[in-house]
Amino acid sequence: MTSYEEKNYDEYAKLLDETYEYIFAPQDIGGPNNIPQSWGQNDELESAENMFNNVANKDGYWAEEITLDFTAGADTETELNPNWRKVIVSNVNLSVVGRNETSADPLIYQVLGDRAELFFLLTDEVDPDTDQRIWKIVRWEDKPIATAVAAKL
Repeated sequence: MTSYEEKNYDEYAKLLDETYEYIFAPQDIGGPNNIPQSWGQNDELESAENMFNNVANKDGYWAEEITLDFTAGADTETELNPNWRKVIVSNVNLSVVGRNETSADPLIYQVLGDRAELFFLLTDEVDPDTDQRIWKIVRWEDKPIATAVAAKL
């Protein structure tokens, strides 16, 4: 959450394992933007770098401000991999306020009440400040709920 709000690419990049995979919600796949079923660490980091470093998208908008809030559940075991832990994140509220690089017109993108499942792996890497092993995200599954709203305003 902090990495998004502070638009801190380096800290965000540290969260993702090299095997990271993002699984898009079925209703988001395809469409005019040809969204794939999933993407890996490189695609995720390229997207984050553009958003966090004020790079305009294909429509000429860049992210001026990002707010993110969610409720994280307890970590639990998962059947996908015995070395992973799963955390269900609910009540995800994401707002990205963008500006057009030419006209300065605003654009607000909001996701309200969404849900995701995040899977973590305890790596062999050690945090030099705490001397503890580091948990990294290996998989992120978008699981929107029926009443969630995603809008481009």
